[in-house]
Order: sequence, then C-alpha cells, then structure tokens
Amino acid sequence: MKKVTERENFVIRVKEPFSFSLTIKKPAGWNWITPYEVMEQNKFWSTLRLKSGKLLGVKLTQRKRGIEAIIYSYEEVPEEQANEALNTLKIGLGADVDLNEFYGIAKKDRVLKHVIQDLYGMKPYFASSVFEKALLAICLQMAPIRRSNEMLDCIIDNYGENLNFDEKNLKHWPSPSRLKSVTEKELKEKCKLGYRAKFINELSKVNQIPDIPELWGKPTEVAIKELTTLPGIGKYSAGVILSKNTFPIDVWSSNIFHKLFFRKAPDKPREVIEKVIEEAEKRYKEWKWEAFAYVLNALPRLEPIIQSI
Repeated sequence: MKKVTERENFVIRVKEPFSFSLTIKKPAGWNWITPYEVMEQNKFWSTLRLKSGKLLGVKLTQRKRGIEAIIYSYEEVPEEQANEALNTLKIGLGADVDLNEFYGIAKKDRVLKHVIQDLYGMKPYFASSVFEKALLAICLQMAPIRRSNEMLDCIIDNYGENLNFDEKNLKHWPSPSRLKSVTEKELKEKCKLGYRAKFINELSKVNQIPDIPELWGKPTEVAIKELTTLPGIGKYSAGVILSKNTFPIDVWSSNIFHKLFFRKAPDKPREVIEKVIEEAEKRYKEWKWEAFAYVLNALPRLEPIIQSI
C-alpha cells in the first residue's frame, strides 16, 4: 500500500484543554471509529471510509505542535477527498471545541464535579460515519453488551474490509454497497441478528445518508428528525449518533441519572425519562452531550454515590 502525497500529511491543532489518549480511547470502551483500531502510547491507527466508499488508513501521532495525521490509500487521494478526511478527523478530535465553558458549569455541578478531574481534556466525539454508528445502534437494541459485540464482530468479520498500511492490518465496517448485496435472511441466520437484520438490510439501501459535518450544521431538532427517518433509528439512537447537544436517555441510564440528579431511585425508570432530560437541559443546556458522556465514562468513580441512594 502506498502512502499518499505529502499534502496528505496534516497537522491538526486542537483547542485546549485536550487529552489525546482520553479522546481516542475513552474509559467506557467507546470506539473512535472501528472496534479494530490500535493505540500505542502517543500513536493511533485506524481506518476511515469516505462518502464515496473509498477506505483510507489513518495514523495519528501526538506532537508538541498538534496532532500529526497521515492518510494512506491504494491510489492517490484527490484534494476534495483529502479535505473530507481532514474535516472528519477534526470533528472527531473536537479540534474546534473549547471545553472551558463546559468545565465552568461542571465545577459548580454536584454530579460533574466528581468526574472532570479524571477525564480532563476528553473530547467525547467520534470520526465514524452515520452509517457505521447506525449499525452499532441497531445491534445495541434490546441486547446485553456481550450479545451486541457478537453481532457486530460477525458483521465486520464476514462483510467488512481489511486494509494493510504502516505495518498494520485493520478491519473496517462493511460499506452500504457491500451489505446491500446481502439478503436479510443471510444476515439473520449468519449473525443471529433477529429483527435487526431487516433494519440493517433497509439501512444499506438508503440512497443518501447524511454525514456528521452536515448534521452538525443544522439545528439539533432538525438533525434528530432527519436521523429518525433511517430504518431502525429512534430518538434515543439518533441522539447517540449525533453526539452534540443531546441527552440520549434510555431506561437503564434514566435510573442512573435520576439517582444522581434527584438523589432518589425512580419507581418506574421508563416513566421518568422526560423528567431527567428536562433536568439535564436546565443544568447543562448546549453541553448536555458532554455531561452525558462524562458521566457514563466515569461510572466506576460515581458508583459509590449511586449505590448509596
């Protein structure tokens, strides 16, 4: 595999505060792009799929002057596609996001004040595509984590794509065009997807799936409405996919946040979801997603507080 021309070697300057390690490998185990990405000290390797379907190799290295990004391809990458890759990486790194306002709110909040020190500098964003996040969201539905991981591994192992670059061999999510050629019956039987096979089959046939930069440029309610038109994606999953100005609570997390916010276990967690979302809006406003992500990535530290309620 040949490295692209020198112009594809970028330096991405990220607004401080910023932790490269916490942003790329979040404590809760959330993948930045793909489950098969690799991090070694201050270096990170992953794969990135462009809107055209082209798969690129990505190597990020933390330098004093910023994050050095090199993209790899089997063929030369046109400038437009190189800029698309750069923009995606910048969003995933939160390059233009200043967390100081969020930390100002967090220091005064009796929940967040317990977690910001350990997670200081974590930018809770991702460089994966909407299609890839939607695959993840569908496999997470109505299933324990172990079962979800088995379904995801099966999908990637059977239908994904491998890329060799910089002495790494990494697997990437399947493209929509690849999954489009797989029948619902095969998906259901081979990867034991159950009803999820229908959603994935329909998702792969959607002609135009918006990308994150496009969605981030729209009002949140408009972006969420657009995402919920995708097969298998409800309001909760749409909030997770967008990862900006959302507080995507489900039954499990409503129980946790109700305890943290109101110091009381809810009798019926499903019925307090809207109450919890309203409280998050009141407390965190446009920083709701950051608050949500910080709490879920700091559950071990918060566990004594949660258990005492």
